[in-house]
This record gives sequence, structure tokens and C-alpha cells, in this order.
Amino acid sequence: MAAAARRVWLQAVRRQTAGVAGTAAGTSHDAWDDPASRLRLYPIALGAAHGSSLLSSAKGNAGHSVVGLAPFVFAPAGHEAAQSILVRKLDDVLWPEASRAKGEPPPTVALLKLDVEGFECKSLQGARLLLRERAIRFVKTEVFEY
Repeated sequence: MAAAARRVWLQAVRRQTAGVAGTAAGTSHDAWDDPASRLRLYPIALGAAHGSSLLSSAKGNAGHSVVGLAPFVFAPAGHEAAQSILVRKLDDVLWPEASRAKGEPPPTVALLKLDVEGFECKSLQGARLLLRERAIRFVKTEVFEY
């Protein structure tokens, strides 16, 4: 499923998914003759368990959002109304249990880039199997102390 993609993008805010696809399609890279055809876009958030959570976004800056926490004063213009988002474990998105049960190896992830505004630990907890199998080569993340 996602293993065949050259890029996998998980974007919890549905209204931003069109922008993500447009960004990927506009990316110039020698190895990509058609970048959008190699993109798998999932409208989900990463977490330690399956479920749903609330996402609070700063007004005028949807990229500055927090998951599962009541927003504090990080947004000078205030916050949009919180929205419910779907949360999934990265293990199950990239290496579904059916694949694991068949003995299929995990996909290789060259770089896992996380920009999850305070949800870093929970996102990595949901990638335990991939990390244990050393399927993820490098992780780049920001740490948002919130």
C-alpha cells in the first residue's frame, strides 16, 4: 500500500490536503517524472493508538496546531474552533497487521520527518514496530514543548 510510494504524507487537517498534493506536484526532483503519482496522502494524524482527538489551530496559521491539548496562548489572533481528527499508528499505516501476519517485511523508510507540534512522543510510540525492525533509517523532528 504505502510502501510503493516514494513519499507518504499524513495531513490531519482535511482542508490542507489539496495544498499538500499541490506542493508535492510542484516539487522538482530528477528521480520524479510525475511526483504526484508517487505520493500517498492520508488525512490522519499519527499517535500511539487508534482513535480520534481534537486539533486546535491558530487563526491564520493552520500549520501551528496542537493535538489533544486545550490551546493556551500560543496564537496571538486566537484559535479556530477545534475539529475532530482521525488518529492512527504509523506502524499500521505503513505496515498493516495483515502484511505482518503474512511475514512480509516492513517497508524501508529513508526519512521520517515529524512536524506535529507537541505530539512527537505519541507519534513515535505508534511507530514502535517499524523502529524496532530498523525500518526507519532517520528521524527528523522538532520538539514543541507544550
